[in-house]
Formats: sequence, C-alpha cells, structure tokens
Amino acid sequence: MPGHELERIAQYLGEIVARVESMLARDAARRATDVVPEQRGISGSLDHLTLPDIVQILHLGLKTARVTIDAEEGRGTLWFDSGHARHAAIDDRTGPEACYEMLRWKRGRFCIEHGLKSEETSIQMSTMGLVMEGLRLVDEAAASGSRP
Repeated sequence: MPGHELERIAQYLGEIVARVESMLARDAARRATDVVPEQRGISGSLDHLTLPDIVQILHLGLKTARVTIDAEEGRGTLWFDSGHARHAAIDDRTGPEACYEMLRWKRGRFCIEHGLKSEETSIQMSTMGLVMEGLRLVDEAAASGSRP
C-alpha cells in the first residue's frame, strides 16, 4: 500500500474518532442536564408548613417516615411508624421532651423522608396527645414569658 493511502486512512480514522468523541460529549452534557435527583419525600420551610401540620398529615395518612428539622435552635428528628410518632431526638434529648422542643421552632427547614423507620422507641403516648401536650406547654410558656 502506498504511503499516501495510509496517510489518507489515518486522517479518515482521526476524523471518525473526533466525530464520535464530539457526539459522546454532547450526549453526556445533555444527560447531565436531564438528571433529576431522586427524592424520597418532601422538604420545605416551617414558615409554610408547621410541625403540628406535618404530624397531623403523617398521622392521618398512616405514614412511616423520618422528619428532620433544621432550625436556628438546633437539629431535631421525629420518626413515625404507620402514622404513630415513635421516637424524637435533639442532641442528647429524646422522647416527648425533644418533640415539645421542636414544636417551639417556628422558622427552619424540614425534610420528610418516607419509608424510614427508627430502631428506637422513646414515645409511648398517642401522637395527637403528644402534639396537644406540646402545644399546651408552648402556650403556657408564652403566657408566662418562659420556655417550655
């Protein structure tokens, strides 16, 4: 085979490689913009949906979920199993007291992740009883000017 034919074949193969790389790069860029991260639930602001509202929705819907709240006051977690509040935690506090503290938080972000269960159980009372007691404590603290 003469040298000029080999040169032409090499040039042709180089063009094919360049075109394929260009197509792959365009396809990768398109896919990167099409990808939507999978979300297990709902997130939002406590300004728009308060913790008592969230508890009521999960309770009435018989949902199993983990609710995480990030507020200026701290980070808390409340777990539900088939609509029943089962465990609450803020730092080293657990149970109803942790839930009562989170009920005080008016500003912050929440994330509800469906289908997640806690291994721990720190709440024995009814879910609506828990919320009612927590709101009573918040109201009493507001009336007296102290914290619940």
